[in-house]
Amino acid sequence: RLNWTGHDAMIITVNNEIIAHAHNTFLQSAYDHGIATGIVFVLFGICGFFRSVIYMKNKSEAYLFTLLPAVVIIAFGICGMTEWIFHPSIPIAFVFLLVQAPLLSNIEKK
Repeated sequence: RLNWTGHDAMIITVNNEIIAHAHNTFLQSAYDHGIATGIVFVLFGICGFFRSVIYMKNKSEAYLFTLLPAVVIIAFGICGMTEWIFHPSIPIAFVFLLVQAPLLSNIEKK
């Protein structure tokens, strides 16, 4: 039931049975907002992961916790495969959004 424009409600009714949500963050985002948004969301996670690896390699000597963004992005991806977790009130989603901040800065090796 995915389409390019998304849907107004998360709930799906199939054969008079109500299905609350997809239990997958990536599928639910694509269902709610459209296939293009779902693709961008997945690409955002992939790019964030690769950016976190670059951040970790270039800043690991200067800062202690450079592994944190990569670990959080991996944890978000794993948790997101089994449950709809992309809402800021859910702790892993909140931390996922927070760890994006250092990845948006200019990463120069010192």
